[in-house]
Amino acid sequence: RGVFVVGVTNNYFKFARTAEGGLRPDRMSMSVEEMSDMVIDSYVPWDNGLVSAPKVPQFKLCPSTGTAQAAVYWACSASLANLIGTKGKGCSYEPARKYLDLVLERFVQIGADRPKIDRIAEKWTDFVLEKNARLFVYGEPFAVDGDRSGNMFVSDAVGAASGTMIAQGYNADNIRADDIVLICSVRSNQPQEIEVARAARAKGAYIVAFCPYETDGDASGTRLFKEVDDALNTYSDESAGVIEVEGLDKKVCPITGLTGNLILWMLTAQWTDHMAQRGEMPYYWQGFHESGGREYDNGVRPYFLERGY
Repeated sequence: RGVFVVGVTNNYFKFARTAEGGLRPDRMSMSVEEMSDMVIDSYVPWDNGLVSAPKVPQFKLCPSTGTAQAAVYWACSASLANLIGTKGKGCSYEPARKYLDLVLERFVQIGADRPKIDRIAEKWTDFVLEKNARLFVYGEPFAVDGDRSGNMFVSDAVGAASGTMIAQGYNADNIRADDIVLICSVRSNQPQEIEVARAARAKGAYIVAFCPYETDGDASGTRLFKEVDDALNTYSDESAGVIEVEGLDKKVCPITGLTGNLILWMLTAQWTDHMAQRGEMPYYWQGFHESGGREYDNGVRPYFLERGY
């Protein structure tokens, strides 16, 4: 129909690095390159996960496509916004470069918190193995054009390909003492998230959150990180975005989704390592789009349901 199509490499469809027969036959029939006029390489591996585990040789753990594609999307949006703001006279590549440079800076900051992530992951291991804890994940539901939509972090944590089976969506009626509740927050002062933290703590659950500790430099008042047992800083306190554009009142292109996702998977990977060191490797989902993925998941799911992790 004459539409210019830009494809972004991802693990759900065949692209140049996809292994022969790696995906289901219907996903191998046409590549991203064949269906696109232009391809942006997000540099994700074809099988999505980044973490190798000796006890799960079938696939890698902890997905990367969601984070990588978000980086591509917001980098492109930064370029587009600058061109719109300058009526086509501005630079197209500099805003994208600036955005990605800022993402890397924030990732380095989060990397410095690895000792804290390790301590929290070890606590999770204690709760799961000694107290039969379950892991519930909650995040603010977002409205798009008046419709309710899911939270990006919850969507990635619960049931995602290369993600852990133990993570399930938050249900207030099911929370019991010594369960683990992870609150994934774009903001640090969202009332519903704070209410969930207080209610779960009242039931004796162990509450962990990741969120910005401030909003545009202001950490005063009621904040999520003050209401939980342990918290990790996403280092993304902007109420809007990080790229200033001529003609626009607010900055555009946020980073908090990327930094939050990074913390989510670093924490999950570290917990998995502690579990494996104790001889209790947790079960993970292989993607249904991968060759043999559905069969693998159906085969191991009963063992997960019996153990709980």
